[in-house]
Amino acid sequence: MPMDRLSPTKRFCLLLLCSILLSALLCLSMEMQRRQQGYRPSVRDDLDLWALERQRANAAGAKAVAILGTSRILYGLDLAEFQRLLPEQTPVMLAVNGAYPLASFADLASDPAFQGDVLIEVDARGLARYYRDAQGPQVQHFRLGVGPSAQLHRRMLSQWQNLAVIADPNLGWLAATQRRFFAAPAPFPQHARMFPDRSASLDFSHPGISTQGMAAHFAAGVHADYLEHPPQPPAQWLAELADLKAQIHALRARGGHVWFFCAPTGGAHWQADQAGYPRHAYWDVFAEQIARAAGASAIYAHDVPALHAIALPDGSHRSLQAPRGHPAVQGNAELCVSHHHRRRCDSQGQEDLQDDRDRERPRSRFAICCFGIPDPRRALRDCLGRRPQG
Repeated sequence: MPMDRLSPTKRFCLLLLCSILLSALLCLSMEMQRRQQGYRPSVRDDLDLWALERQRANAAGAKAVAILGTSRILYGLDLAEFQRLLPEQTPVMLAVNGAYPLASFADLASDPAFQGDVLIEVDARGLARYYRDAQGPQVQHFRLGVGPSAQLHRRMLSQWQNLAVIADPNLGWLAATQRRFFAAPAPFPQHARMFPDRSASLDFSHPGISTQGMAAHFAAGVHADYLEHPPQPPAQWLAELADLKAQIHALRARGGHVWFFCAPTGGAHWQADQAGYPRHAYWDVFAEQIARAAGASAIYAHDVPALHAIALPDGSHRSLQAPRGHPAVQGNAELCVSHHHRRRCDSQGQEDLQDDRDRERPRSRFAICCFGIPDPRRALRDCLGRRPQG
């Protein structure tokens, strides 16, 4: 039927349908092209996304396990596998790439609406006063609140970014047109990927990734940071951590438990950390006089063979090359929290009595679950009986 014989409404609908189909074909074509170039979809982290997860930590009640820290635990812990092994728990990823977590820890301790447990990945350098407010912007944004429209927009955007490569503003039509006009190179495909729940992974097998170059980059950054923020004397460093005791007590008073976890590093990064903050003078003293004295646990990754043996291609992060939730990530280890009723073990594996409040609900404790072996569940059970020192 000729177009001039159609009513205006039908002509408009036909043109609209053709425009939608053409746009969809163009987007699909560009998506396929980007994927062939090595790009992968990834959620872009921002303050709204962090605040939504922080809200979820409160909403989960006693089942919540708030996971705080830096990129080491952000990229090193598989939330899908965590949830598969421990379906009764609700892990919430609040770690932030490039920012130490003491501000977030203080926020959880001061918030009576948070009733869960806390796993905080931090090293001796990250406990220094220089980094107390590193995650301050995230905490402040959460306290200001995220409105309903912003929440809806962020949730829809997360799903779109998780689905399509071209959802990344740097890879869309406008960015591509600007690069062509200014003869600018295309962005390098990232080896990091984030998902809507803020879980994330790194794939160092990605073509073009130089692990040696990244290791050198991290080592140079660590040395530069030590020049800008020289280590405090041990006594002063420890004295400024006294308020952590009150924060731990506040969490435990609400029935929660706290694990401080020093993640593994390697190469020049490890050497710089040991020279700047020797373990015996800093971490070990903190573990005994602050963490354990207040009823928390302190785990040092290099005391655990499974964690000490993890390959760290860039000296700081592990690579997750298998799909999310895959039980056979060879050469790696996962961190899990496992429930135990009416008992708690200290860092030496010795049981101690719980107060009456602890008996009101299941308790949790820290365990190391090693994958890449025939029976990961058996490995988890074996690990439950051993708690690393320091």
